[in-house]
Amino acid sequence: MQARDVQPSRLTAARNQLSRLMTLLKGDRVALVPFAGVAFTQSPLTADQGAIRLYLDSLDPQQMPVGGTNLSMAIREGIRLLSGEEDRGEQKGRSRVLILITDGEDAGSDEGESVKEAAREAGEKGIQLYAVAVGTRLGEPIPVLNEDGTHKGYQKDSRGKAIYSRLNMTLLEELTRAANPADPDAQRVFHFDGTQPVAELLATSLERLQKAALETAIRQEYGEKYQYLLAPAILLLLL
Repeated sequence: MQARDVQPSRLTAARNQLSRLMTLLKGDRVALVPFAGVAFTQSPLTADQGAIRLYLDSLDPQQMPVGGTNLSMAIREGIRLLSGEEDRGEQKGRSRVLILITDGEDAGSDEGESVKEAAREAGEKGIQLYAVAVGTRLGEPIPVLNEDGTHKGYQKDSRGKAIYSRLNMTLLEELTRAANPADPDAQRVFHFDGTQPVAELLATSLERLQKAALETAIRQEYGEKYQYLLAPAILLLLL
C-alpha cells in the first residue's frame, strides 16, 4: 500500500477515501482493522468518528509486526467483530458490512483458497462483503522507505528485478460473490485509481443496502384472529 501509482501513495489515498466515506455515513458504527501479514483490531465498533480518524492518521505500515498481505485473517477479524459479543443489540433492521480496502494481492501460498473460504464464512453469518481496490492495473514497484518516510529504493527479487504490486481485481470479485451468492451480479468491488472518488458510490450502495434491511424488518405479517370476535358474535346471535 506504499506504492505510489496513486498519489501521494495508495495508503494515503485509501485513508482519504475512508475518511470521506465516514462523513457520508450518518449514525453508523465503524471498526478499524489494519492488516499486513497479520490483522488486528485497532478500534472496536464505535459511533465516534473522531476516534476512528485519529487511528487512521496514526496508521504506519512500517510498524506492522509482520509484512505481507493476509486477506483471510483480515476478513475473519472483521467477522469476529460483526458477529461476536462485540456486536451487541438487536441485529434486525440494520445491515452488517465488511469493507476490504486493499490492492487485492494475497500473499498466501494456496492461490487464494483460504481467503475465499473466509469470504464464504462471512456470507454464512449474514455479513455483506464489499471491496475497494486501490491502485492502477499496470501496478508499481514496491518502494522501500527510510525510517523518516523518505524514498530509499524498491524491493527486488533474487534476480535483482523490482517487485511490482498489481491489482488483483479477479480475486476481489470472487470474494464478494462468495460472500453474497444470492446476488452475484451486484457491484461490490469499487476501483480507485486516483482519477475519481469512490466514497460517494460506496455510500450510495450502502444506503440502498440499509434501506432494504429496514424494509425487511418492518414488513407486516397479518395473522387471522377473527375467531376471537366470532365466538361472542355467535353467542349474541343465539341470545
